[in-house]
This record gives sequence, structure tokens and C-alpha cells, in this order.
Amino acid sequence: MSSDLAYIAFLSSVQKYLFQYGGPILIAIGTFSCILSLAVFARKNLRNNPCSIYLIALNIANLLLIYTSILITVLVNGYNMYDLLTSLIFCRFYIYITVVSDILPPSYLILASIDRILITSPNAVTRRKSTRRLAYICIAAVTIFWVCAHSYNLVLIELIQIAPSYSICYLPQKLLEGQAYYSLTVKAIIVPAMMIVLGLYPIRNIRRVHRNRVAAVALSRSDTGGGDLYAINSKQMQLARITLSNIGVYLIFSLMISIVLMYQGITQYNDKTYLQTQIESFVLNVARFIDFIPFCVDLYTNIFVSKTFRNEMKNLFTLAN
Repeated sequence: MSSDLAYIAFLSSVQKYLFQYGGPILIAIGTFSCILSLAVFARKNLRNNPCSIYLIALNIANLLLIYTSILITVLVNGYNMYDLLTSLIFCRFYIYITVVSDILPPSYLILASIDRILITSPNAVTRRKSTRRLAYICIAAVTIFWVCAHSYNLVLIELIQIAPSYSICYLPQKLLEGQAYYSLTVKAIIVPAMMIVLGLYPIRNIRRVHRNRVAAVALSRSDTGGGDLYAINSKQMQLARITLSNIGVYLIFSLMISIVLMYQGITQYNDKTYLQTQIESFVLNVARFIDFIPFCVDLYTNIFVSKTFRNEMKNLFTLAN
């Protein structure tokens, strides 16, 4: 028993130091990433592209998540500021904004993937559907949907006192089970599956366009007639690479939380010892920390995969000087 308590204390210390030291670093690099990415995508050469509008929305949502969900989680888990959660209003806000800000960035990435599917289509009519107006409508519709879908957290969350001067946020059992199923199905299964399918589809379109262009050139050389000479321009290709890389980073760093959520869903009715529950809580919090990373590193992946992004950032600093 004493060894179990010592092990639990060790895990608690590791978790505390992870959020205490890693949290501020994550917030700092995330803030720099989002602000600089917004500055680049808002430049004249990029801001008129529908995909850039989705990526601007993505970085705004990332900033929202950093200074709400990540910041509060760091303060609570890293600096023991549990007093923040003793207010019913703040408790409801924290749960609500955490759930909403967690789903908005991947939703915008999915929209950006759909835009890349449209613009890389061999069909000219399909390509014309990629417009700024559609981008604004889709962003507004998705945002309103998630804001309204999770609004029950602003009403049904309650505080329950488990010790003198210590309260925690509490959700009724049925709603708690519903929240668990939502996390399992949406966060762990549906969103990653949609990202994989929609993220890879533009690659299929690009290959089709390339084959059509090669065939058209061959036909023109053989004097048997022309063909479709449509070619995807460099900027569109670069934005497709940015979108795909952001999806890849999100999927990699969300893999652990997806596995943890699946495990919790499978074992939620099993009898567990106190040590098991503490280990699972530790693993869940570590997975949550890792899950925060993709919201903070878009800038660095964009620099790595996109020459257009690097040039625009270089021009941004050149003008600043």
C-alpha cells in the first residue's frame, strides 16, 4: 500500500512539472505560431484565396484554445490553482469553452480539405465552387453549430463539494455518459477518419489532373486534337501541402488521446483499484497535454513544407525592417 501511494505521488509530481514547465513553453510557442501565421495568411498574395480564409479561422481558433483551455489547464494542473473552479459561472465557462475550442480547429481543417478537393478537381465547374463567399458561409455555419451544440454546458454543469473548501465541476450521470460517448465517437473516430479521407482526396485529384495534362499534351503532339490543359498553380499546391501537413500533425499528436478515450469507453464499467484510477488519470492528462501540441506548431510545419509560406514570411519581415 505504501509503495502504491509513493508511486501515485511520483505520478502526481511528474504531471505537475509537465504542466508547470511545459505549459508556459507551449503557450509561448503557440502564441508566436498563431500570430505570425495570421500575419502571413492575411497578406495580399494569400488572403484572397478561400483556403487562406479557412487557415486564418484555424489560427484564430488555436489562439482561443491556447488562452482558454490550455491556459486554465496549465494553471490548475501545474500551479494547483483549483480555486478557479470553485465558481459555478467560471466552472461552466471552462467546460463549455474547452469543448468548443477543442472541436473548432479540426472542423476548420476539414473545411480547408474540402476546399482543396474542389480546387484540385479536374472538373472546371467543381473548381468554381471554391469561393471566398462559400468559405465565410461554411466557417459561420460550423462555428454556430458547435457553439449551439455544446451550450447545455452553460446550464447543466453544477458544483459538488467533495471536501471542505474544495469543489469540482459536476455533470449529471446521463450527460456525463453522453459526453464520454461524444468524445469517443467524434474526437477519437469521426474527426480523424474525416481528416484522413478528405486530406488524401486532393492528392488523388492532383494525380488525375497530372495524368489528364500528360494525355492532353500527347494528343496535341500527335495532331489528333487538343485536351484539357488545366494545371494546378503553385500557390494552390502549396496551400494543399500546408493543409495536409497540418492534418498530419493533428492526427499524430491526437493519436494518444484517441487511444485513451477508446480504452476508457471500453472499461468504463469495470471495477478498478485506486491505483488504476490514478494511473489512468495521469495517462489522460499527459495525453491531453500532447493533444494540445498541434494547436501550437502550425507555423513551424508550414515553414517546413511550403516555399510560398517561407517567402511570404520573409517578405513580411523585410517590410517590417
